[in-house]
Amino acid sequence: MRERPRHCRILAPLEQDAPVAVLDPLYLSVTVDTSLFLGGSWWGPSRGVSAGVSLDRAEPLDLESPRLLRLARALSPASLRIGGTEADRVRYKSGGKAAKRLGIAFGESPGAESGHELTLGKGAWKRLHRFVKKAGFELLFNVSAGPSDRDGRGAWTEENLARLVAYSIEKRLPVAAWELGNEVNAYALIHGRGKSVGAAQYGRDFARFANLIRDAMPSSLLAGPASAVWPRLGEIKPIMPRLASGPAAGFIDVLSWHYYPQQSSRGPVAVLRAGPETMLSPKNLNEARRHCRRARAVLERINRCRPPHKPARIWITETAHALYGGEPGISDRFASTLWWLDELALLAREGVSRVYRQALVGSDYGLLRESGLEPTPDYFASLLWKRTMGEEVLHPRSESRPDPALRVYLHRGDRGLSLLAVNIDRNRGAGVSVEWKPQRRYLLTGGERGLLSRELLINGRTATEDAMLRGGGAFMDALCGAGELSEPEREGRFTLPPLSILILAP
Repeated sequence: MRERPRHCRILAPLEQDAPVAVLDPLYLSVTVDTSLFLGGSWWGPSRGVSAGVSLDRAEPLDLESPRLLRLARALSPASLRIGGTEADRVRYKSGGKAAKRLGIAFGESPGAESGHELTLGKGAWKRLHRFVKKAGFELLFNVSAGPSDRDGRGAWTEENLARLVAYSIEKRLPVAAWELGNEVNAYALIHGRGKSVGAAQYGRDFARFANLIRDAMPSSLLAGPASAVWPRLGEIKPIMPRLASGPAAGFIDVLSWHYYPQQSSRGPVAVLRAGPETMLSPKNLNEARRHCRRARAVLERINRCRPPHKPARIWITETAHALYGGEPGISDRFASTLWWLDELALLAREGVSRVYRQALVGSDYGLLRESGLEPTPDYFASLLWKRTMGEEVLHPRSESRPDPALRVYLHRGDRGLSLLAVNIDRNRGAGVSVEWKPQRRYLLTGGERGLLSRELLINGRTATEDAMLRGGGAFMDALCGAGELSEPEREGRFTLPPLSILILAP
């Protein structure tokens, strides 16, 4: 006998229901890895890792590509983070004279410059700013804080950054936020055992960094420590808790960290190997909630040291389907989309102000594939999120007991209520009914290969770049179909097949 689909009835929120969070307009943002920006070690077909990076290398990303710009602009408004492991190995080759003209003083000289494996010159910095402006983005820049930017005592020195800041001021190249170091808590794994930076030292480093930026570019936000937070293990060699009671507490505008829910087969170290169905577990999906709550506890302590009208916030400045470039044949498929939209909604409900998807372009976890910049299912899902999910995050009220395999999220915006439902059950469909009357319905499923589909079907139609570009002002109708409701749906009753996503929009 065939089992009846599960059903969940969502009640309309009451007028007095306050949002649990209000999203930053740039909530869904993106990264371009430093390695791909400048041309360095980047995740290719090779298995294995050396000094925290891939054994393969890439050419610098063409930021002047009209197609890249067009596809990036569709994701605006957003922030673009330039960062990653090799961000801590970059020499900024500009601004020495500008720093002297502007009176920006250098500290002690950094360590051996041989550790600066990449160079950021004036041309690349200007190209980046042109791209950011044309795409409608803001810039978050990950500052080099690795061994080559430290003195003999292991303290970070500002000479390298001071040149770049001075040049940026002189040329009027804005940086909305600066982030000191990349995964500082994992330096021992990335740079070697003797290169570890403890929480107390990082706090002193951050205060020094903050004094430079606040004097020179007072409107820029200050972010750190970009800690690596692993599934099951949490923040390895914790730094974040100590920041709340050290010299950095009054300076931190953004408490930043990284979260990958699983690890791909490229890397030698794993606590949860990526697979097509690994993230279809409620337990695995919900683990991000635990790490968010720990970060929020740190944030509350930091905010006691700040003016009430300028609270710090939490950003996850790197996240993707799997660490080490994503899992080949899985992380650029529909399997990732089920995880991605669920994580966006879960993190929003847990008070994360901004989420940076690793990456806009590249390897197996990019929204755009490196080869030809072909959009992945997650790219189209990201567009849908931006155009449907309201900025106020609500707790959905249900008449029935929640089903762990049917995950429901409710938002409210200027135009009304929007609902996201994710059915992670492999075999059973589900029903959702709502008390209000949505105007549009978007049902997301995989193609013939299901979880491993390279295509995303929206309302039964394959999402394509051509449809998106042809749509113009009618973008959503061209990409997804009109999303018009059937007779039962006009009464507020909707059906989700196994392994599908439903978005109801005003």
